[in-house]
Amino acid sequence: MADRKITELAALSAPTGKDLLYVVDDPSGTPVSKKVSLHDMFGSVPANTSITGTATVSGNTSLSGAKTTLAAGQITLTASTSVGSNNATTVLGRADGQGTIFWDQNYLYVATSNTQVKRVALSVFS
Repeated sequence: MADRKITELAALSAPTGKDLLYVVDDPSGTPVSKKVSLHDMFGSVPANTSITGTATVSGNTSLSGAKTTLAAGQITLTASTSVGSNNATTVLGRADGQGTIFWDQNYLYVATSNTQVKRVALSVFS
């Protein structure tokens, strides 16, 4: 493997904490090749990590905690959801929907419990 570039290696799509990363320690001084596990690399990231600037999150992403705060001038929900029921479990297809916010052309919906959705009518703002 010593004769292959890192860019030629196969991509890993589902890493685990035990997987290793290649690191060049002290690249500006006396470079030394080393390894670090994903767990050791990210395990020391503090739980109260703050991102300043723009953070783009995609996929099935969860933010959780006893107090999770989003301080933003704008939050964009990009997909409309058609709602045909007042039951959050039915609408969301799962029993852990409390707190979920979604919308369609006429309403803004909030799952206030795992079994109930409430809505607010939308009107043109002028």
